[in-house]
Amino acid sequence: MQDINASVEFQLMLRILNGISKPPATKESFIDFCENQSDAALVEFFDAVMLYSARYEAFLKQVYNKEPVDGSVMPHAVFGAKWVSEEETKNQDLLAKSQSSGDNLEACKKAFQQLKECYPGGTTIQALLLESCSTEKDLDRFCAKASHQIATHFIISSAQNPVNITYKLKEGIIQKLGEKQYSPTIFSDAVDFILRKLYSERMIKFYSKVVLSNIGEGEIHMRWIIFLTGTTVFWTMLVILWTVGLHQSSFYRFFTYPFIYWMFAGYIQYNNRFCVTHASFGTRNMSPDLSRALKEFHVTTDTCVMMITKDYGEALYRRCLVFTITTFLIVLALPPYHYS
Repeated sequence: MQDINASVEFQLMLRILNGISKPPATKESFIDFCENQSDAALVEFFDAVMLYSARYEAFLKQVYNKEPVDGSVMPHAVFGAKWVSEEETKNQDLLAKSQSSGDNLEACKKAFQQLKECYPGGTTIQALLLESCSTEKDLDRFCAKASHQIATHFIISSAQNPVNITYKLKEGIIQKLGEKQYSPTIFSDAVDFILRKLYSERMIKFYSKVVLSNIGEGEIHMRWIIFLTGTTVFWTMLVILWTVGLHQSSFYRFFTYPFIYWMFAGYIQYNNRFCVTHASFGTRNMSPDLSRALKEFHVTTDTCVMMITKDYGEALYRRCLVFTITTFLIVLALPPYHYS
């Protein structure tokens, strides 16, 4: 069975869900793509558990002045270093410091303001931000409160925003709560199930339609026109060269090469909704309003997405060259037309 945790799509999904990705693969765009309230609840549950885990880790350090033991925090909060830039790592460090400081709750609230915007009316995640902790008793109280809040909001049968996970997983969480096992790890199996569910049902489609599509409808239509133009000119030239006597020299057949390239370049880019030139320059075709907004706030395209689209663009370019050269060699090898 393939390990999805090592896949590019899964790593990018982790970046998106943890809010460190940039346009076009933002958390807001992913939630909008999820289409229904059930999927949005899965993302909100993930956010609540990750925040609980981050606060728990910070409080452990604050109370005991030591690193948490292995397995005490959620493993999904850690990302592959390949996909995290130095700037993003620095931002995560600053966020962790703001979370661990009781004097800097405002910075923590600001850092997670996007959660409030994503889930209007949801109070579970915001309530976790208001907790402070300085003693072992405070830590126990925080864990009990956070565990019950998350379970009440997402897990129990009368939950305000129930998540679509298996009955066995829900019963396991409720049983651990009954045994007073209060820590983020009681939700680890549910988080793992949710990540795989979001990956298989939403991320694969989001990846192909949003991440690997860097042009709009106008440019897609332009690629179709390029394909039709190249195809028409190529076949017209081929018929002329083959029938009016120019076939006697292969030199004239070289004039078909650029139109063969146009034909395949236009079709491949049209079919994949992808521009190789945009990929090589790290740009995307966006609406004027979005482009102005990104420039105003100095937001750049996500580095992970740029790496992915660049590799994908190079792969499409190689495919286009293979088809072009193969077709051109066939044209050169065509036998001359013999008049009867």
